[in-house]
Amino acid sequence: MKNNDLLRIADLKVIEDEPRIQDLRVAERLGFANPLMIRKLIERNWVELESHGVISTVEITTTAKGGRPGKEYWLIEGQILVVAALSRTPAAAALRKEVIDVYMAYRRGQLEQQTTSNPTPTPRIQDIDQVLGIPVRQVTVRPNGQWGPIWAIPVYNIAGLDYWNVHLVVEAYSGLRYVPDTARLNENARDLREIYPKFSGYGPLWVAREDGLTAIIQRVGGCWDDRARRFINELTERVSTAEITVRGPVCA
Repeated sequence: MKNNDLLRIADLKVIEDEPRIQDLRVAERLGFANPLMIRKLIERNWVELESHGVISTVEITTTAKGGRPGKEYWLIEGQILVVAALSRTPAAAALRKEVIDVYMAYRRGQLEQQTTSNPTPTPRIQDIDQVLGIPVRQVTVRPNGQWGPIWAIPVYNIAGLDYWNVHLVVEAYSGLRYVPDTARLNENARDLREIYPKFSGYGPLWVAREDGLTAIIQRVGGCWDDRARRFINELTERVSTAEITVRGPVCA
């Protein structure tokens, strides 16, 4: 297995309140000649896998033009470790280490977010709209295509300029619930409290223009792929009630 193909936090996607990894990504790291065979392995061992938690099933189409409907599975940490053991492939041991390392890094980031965050509340949309008179609208985003989850991302109009909610954009693209240090927020985004001191009693609310979002998403993903480019392009061409559908490959 190539080191540049190692699992990363960007491979995790929070579904049903659990960070998960797509079945085909697991198959790729296990060295399956036909990655789709991992779904048969999952289905044969469904009962054992579900003893570790619910298997998230996502409806998909088999080709870009539509085709027959199918299913893909998103697995939690314990399920991936079981699949690796059952696969009996030469790469299984290496994958188990990757999975443990990635989930440890994810949990460490979550813990750091909780321990360093301001315990004061985050500004609510109605507070921003009513107290400060900043117009707020929402853009609906489907970053993963037809079957992906939907995010309603607030956009704040401040002094005639649109600022996007950074945390929700990052979560929509990468599945992360926090903004990693690598995003360099001080360069690409602003805390709303700095713009309006009246909000000093609240926790930080990071907002950014489109150019800032481009840099943030590029760094969060760890690479710059077609999926990220399309996502940003669609964001910059938005209308207030748009449902933005983004399709493209995950970072390789």
